[in-house]
Amino acid sequence: MFRPVRRSERQLSVQEAYKILEKGQYGVLSTWDGEFPYCVPVNYVFIDGYIYFHTALDGHKVDSIKNYPKVCFNVVAENEILAQKLSTKYESATVFGRAEFVDGEEKKQALHNLVKKLAPGYENEGEKCILSMLNQTGVVRISIDYITAKANRGK
Repeated sequence: MFRPVRRSERQLSVQEAYKILEKGQYGVLSTWDGEFPYCVPVNYVFIDGYIYFHTALDGHKVDSIKNYPKVCFNVVAENEILAQKLSTKYESATVFGRAEFVDGEEKKQALHNLVKKLAPGYENEGEKCILSMLNQTGVVRISIDYITAKANRGK
């Protein structure tokens, strides 16, 4: 079902792919709206083998996920143009999976972990924000069906 990496000499292990997810700052979520692909960058957190991100409760991304839950998610953890080599030094991971909205304790825990990752030192302020905006905020969990990663480390 999933195509092999074309440049197999650059393919990384699944464990390295998970490390890229752990250290990445944001990812690009790609969805399908029934007529066109739609992609959008999102902040995320990787917890216990799942990707979580927060979102509004309506909009293009939300409608696409609700109607077509199969998604693709890409993280580029490192990127440096090597002008003298006409190349790029990079490492990236690509996930194919299924997105669904979560609620309750799982939603709160994901938001807590997002604050911890993206705003270290501001957890108290983050908790206040979570409590005040909980009903106006959606949280999506991506279950990973397949993950692949590759890198050009500039050798």
